Amino acid sequence: MNNLISVCIATYKRPLLLEKLLVSLLNQKNIDEFNLEIIVVDNDPNRTAEPVINKFKELIVSNYRYSVKYDMQPEKNIALTRNKTVELATGNYLYFIDDDEYADEYCIYNHLKVMKEFDADVTFGNVFPYFDNDVSEVIKSAYLFYQLNNIDGKLTSFYSTSNACIHLSGIKKTYINFNVEFGLTGGEDVELFSRLKKYGYKLISASSARVYENVPKTRTNILWLFKRAFRTGNDYTRITIKNK
Repeated sequence: MNNLISVCIATYKRPLLLEKLLVSLLNQKNIDEFNLEIIVVDNDPNRTAEPVINKFKELIVSNYRYSVKYDMQPEKNIALTRNKTVELATGNYLYFIDDDEYADEYCIYNHLKVMKEFDADVTFGNVFPYFDNDVSEVIKSAYLFYQLNNIDGKLTSFYSTSNACIHLSGIKKTYINFNVEFGLTGGEDVELFSRLKKYGYKLISASSARVYENVPKTRTNILWLFKRAFRTGNDYTRITIKNK
């Protein structure tokens, strides 16, 4: 269905943040010709996201443009969980956003606009942080947690599922398969999009499409940043070797 966008969300024990995300999807503007199929796959066997999903279903009961699918993937593996969202998707567009983010009201519109204008297969938007109240101003102003891309239409400077849209008109859905080898370490999204780039698909920046990511205080310290840098470097090396 050409006017259906499947929003793919993997979640794990973040019900309050998930609720904020779902409300932001309900507030998307300038996409009246599209329907949104919101797919949430819970990686928590206790199904902690289910009450939020039930509440959201009640909220959209009279809105024909929105539908919700909810499922649970019990094995601790983000790649398996993301793959489950793709399996459940029936739209011609796949939009990926993380459960600790919420979308600007023109986010999806800007993805579609840039994708059409530059005839792209995949677009990547910007990610801006928002912090807990007790995080120091020094950390907030350091730009360590910003994920900022090039201007619209230029080659993307990163690959991430935190704010990405895929048009399936040119890409076979079977190609959207996250590698389970990266399911515990991270980097499954970088590996996927590196593969798509290798296949010759057009991946570009849509920096006008914005989301906002929650950064808890537990992540605003040198040790966490060091571990993230080490993990990112390790993932990059593995992916480079695998997809060379």
